[in-house]
Amino acid sequence: MTAHRFRGVLALLAAFTMALLSGCGGKSRPDTSSSFISIAPVAWTLYPGQSEQLVVTRHNSDGSSSVVSSGVVFAASADAVASVSATGLMTGVSVGTGTVTATVGDKTADAVVKVTPLFAGPVFTDDYAAGTTFVPFGGSVNDLAVDRLEHHSWSASLKVTVPAAGYTGGALKAASPQNMSPYNAVTFWAKASKAVTLATAGFGDSATGDVRFKAEVESLALTTEWAKFVMPIPVPGKLSENAALFHFAQGSSGSAYAIWFDDIQYEYLGASALGAPATAAVGWRPISVDLGKTAALPSGNGSGNTATYSLPAVKLVNLGIGYFDITSDAPAIATPNLDGTVKGLAFGAAHLTAKLGGLSAGTGTVTVAPASPTSAPPAPTASAGNVISLLSKAYTNSPVDTWNASWGVVGGFSEAVIAGDNMKKYANLGYAGIEFVSHQIDAAQMGYFHIDIWTPDMTAFHVKLVDFGPDGAYGGGDDTGVEISVPVSALRQWQSIDLPLSSFTGLKLKNQAQIVIVGEPYANGTVFIDNVYYHK
Repeated sequence: MTAHRFRGVLALLAAFTMALLSGCGGKSRPDTSSSFISIAPVAWTLYPGQSEQLVVTRHNSDGSSSVVSSGVVFAASADAVASVSATGLMTGVSVGTGTVTATVGDKTADAVVKVTPLFAGPVFTDDYAAGTTFVPFGGSVNDLAVDRLEHHSWSASLKVTVPAAGYTGGALKAASPQNMSPYNAVTFWAKASKAVTLATAGFGDSATGDVRFKAEVESLALTTEWAKFVMPIPVPGKLSENAALFHFAQGSSGSAYAIWFDDIQYEYLGASALGAPATAAVGWRPISVDLGKTAALPSGNGSGNTATYSLPAVKLVNLGIGYFDITSDAPAIATPNLDGTVKGLAFGAAHLTAKLGGLSAGTGTVTVAPASPTSAPPAPTASAGNVISLLSKAYTNSPVDTWNASWGVVGGFSEAVIAGDNMKKYANLGYAGIEFVSHQIDAAQMGYFHIDIWTPDMTAFHVKLVDFGPDGAYGGGDDTGVEISVPVSALRQWQSIDLPLSSFTGLKLKNQAQIVIVGEPYANGTVFIDNVYYHK
């Protein structure tokens, strides 16, 4: 009995001591209460058997944060889709979508996991992989066949007959999007019936307009012997849903010949065969976006986007914008979207920075500003007797058949009335034809060609004057046409262009019938024109 009472007293003293320590020391300890916890990655795509470690971060009320390494309880909403271990290792089990929840005390955070089928690496070995079909590129001429006489391995290859005229090309496409994230390269073997240079091979181009995850190599030397080619996947984790497995394009050379492809497949290559990209670049150029509008980034279609590798020595070109992580230093002004566009939210300028994985790929400027003029250009001052006008409020205008001929490349043409002036707007201007064939102009006594332009985004403006010659008709061997490039001196301001007719070297002037205007960059800028006339 005495021993029992002694142990009870010791226990009571220990409890009392702990209470004192807690009461005395509580105020000297830092406040580690958290306002919330977060989990990363917050969304992830896995294939069955693939794992990803979850990381939980505590965000404290004082603004500090720290990784929570213990005391986290993880739970999966659907163990049949994705499971999670006690340490937060998330593993794909079967195809589907589920949620993994992390709990720390009374705080929770969720991560969404999507499990997709593991893509069977081969695209073409002895035949097209199951569900894979060929989709031709627009305007191509194609003759493809499974050739059982020529092959690199096994018993057949894919034979492509290059036509004597035109070009052949298209994509091998899966029936549904595939998870290619386990792989880091697309490889294939190729040969030709004669030594040629293959113009383009690649992947990620669906032949239906989706090029967000496109990548290509160009100018591949083919011989009459089989050779292996490697195309790295720039950021494998981003290629989790892609049906565009492989594509090629080859132009004619005057006579038909054959190219063979074999063992087209997705592979995971070790570090001794494939290194990380050495450099990356996005084809930036300054652009303007109207307030509240969305515009395509200059590199949104892949043009100018590259990644170079030293192992193997290869350069990827026309790299899809989807591979890059793009951030804005002023998201309240301009915000990039995942589809390669940017939206203008407030007037001002923002710098967009692109990264390929962790590799810097360049910075571009986006200016959010009015995309249309708010005033008319200065009124012309030349005497009406010294002017032959096509478009001007100040003069009587000679008739024009069309301001936008059908053979031009213009994204959008419209008439505009701004500050009382009638002017013409050309959006996404490649080139536009202004025709006055029915009322040709004799400009032999004139000294200059004048045009006023306003553009929010063009770097240069080209003017081509075309004379139909004495017969007054297109063709016949007596036509002349001369083009001059004029730098754009200032964006979003009217620029008055006076071109001496003598600078159009070799141009006849008595039967002026066409003016061709050309935008730079091609088909990716907008221009307003006004006061178009010849004058002394």
